[in-house]
Amino acid sequence: AEDVARPAAVNGRGRALDPHEVKILRKVCEYHEKGDWVLTMLESGARPGETHRMLWCHLKEGSLYIDGTKTANAKRTVPLPEYLSDRLEARRGRPFEHIFTKRNGNALTKKSSADAWQSILKAMQIEAGTRVENGILLEPYAIDNEIKAKFCRHTYATMLKDAMLPYTLLQELLGHATGSITDNYLHATETGIQQAARLIKAHHERTVSHLVSHSNGLK
Repeated sequence: AEDVARPAAVNGRGRALDPHEVKILRKVCEYHEKGDWVLTMLESGARPGETHRMLWCHLKEGSLYIDGTKTANAKRTVPLPEYLSDRLEARRGRPFEHIFTKRNGNALTKKSSADAWQSILKAMQIEAGTRVENGILLEPYAIDNEIKAKFCRHTYATMLKDAMLPYTLLQELLGHATGSITDNYLHATETGIQQAARLIKAHHERTVSHLVSHSNGLK
C-alpha cells in the first residue's frame, strides 16, 4: 500500500442545482417512474433517507410530515405545492403503506434509492443532449454527471432563501437544530443577487429622498 497515491479531498457540502439543471430535472420527473420521489425531495427538502420512512398517513391536506431522525428538530411538517400534493393524492395508498417503494412494493433502501437516482441522472443527461451508445453515456456530458440526490435539499433551501423566508422559518422547514448547519445549505444564485440589487436600490432611493427632503427643509 506504500505506493498507493492518496486522493485529494473533495468538498462534500453539496450545492444547489442551477436553473437549467432544475428545468431538466422537472422535465424528466414528468415521465420517470421515480419522478414523484425526486419532486418530493426538491419541494420539501427531505433527505433521501427520510423518504424511505414516508407513509401515506404523513400526507395530510397539502402538507407532509417528515420523520427525520438526526435530531428532535428533524421531525417536521412542511407544505407541499398544490401540483405535487395533487400528484401524490392521485395514487394514495393505505395509511401505513410507504409512499415511495421499490418495484416489489417494499420500502426504499439506501441502495435502491441510489440506483433510482442514477436512473434519473442518466435520463437528465439524455434530456440535456448527452449522446448514448448501447445504453452507455458518451462524454462530453451535457450537464454535470456528479449531481447527487442530496442536491435537491440544497436547492430547496436556496429557493426558500431566494423567496426571502425568515431565517428561523427556513431553519425550521429544513429541520436543523442550529443555524450553522443551515448556512451550509444556502447558496448564492442569480435570483438572490437580483433581489439584493432591488433591495439595495430601494434603500438608496429612500435615503436620497430623505436627504433631499431634509435639505429642502433646512432651506
